[in-house]
Amino acid sequence: MCRPSASEFLSRSSSPIVALPRVIGRFSSESEGLWEDLKSMRWMKVPESSFKMIMYLALLWFNFYTLQKFNLVPSTLWNPFEALLFISHRVPSSPDSDPHYQKGYLDITFIAYYIIVWSFVRQSITMYIFHPMAKVVGVKKPAKIDRFGEQGYAVAYFTFTSILGLVSNQAQSYCGHCLCSL
Repeated sequence: MCRPSASEFLSRSSSPIVALPRVIGRFSSESEGLWEDLKSMRWMKVPESSFKMIMYLALLWFNFYTLQKFNLVPSTLWNPFEALLFISHRVPSSPDSDPHYQKGYLDITFIAYYIIVWSFVRQSITMYIFHPMAKVVGVKKPAKIDRFGEQGYAVAYFTFTSILGLVSNQAQSYCGHCLCSL
């Protein structure tokens, strides 16, 4: 038995709206499982996958930390997952009250982890706040909904970072001439 063509399939349908099967494509935001999402880099578009990656790495760090606290692992042994979550390469001569850090190879792991974190934040805000908001204001086309989400995230990001910059600038002691007098 041969498959009907698209026009034959549509002509047989009794309803004017035909539900076509959903195809998970290469650029889809649907998860195909964590391993497939890792291999295809889909975790950048799927917040669930990037959240799983964040939690797995944080739990591995916490596991090792807990084992050290209960003396099941020697406390002198360095936690290999610490470089992912925290800044490494502290300058030994810097005081505890004002620690300084230098560049090192483990900075790459720190940056890689936070690429995953901020990808999760970005996609979550876009998909779970701005896409529904676009539908509420009447945006219908999927491309326009995506555009609305991206633009909404950009506005939220720049608003947050601008306010954060103004607050941190006001807290600095060297700022005596610019926005501190506002």
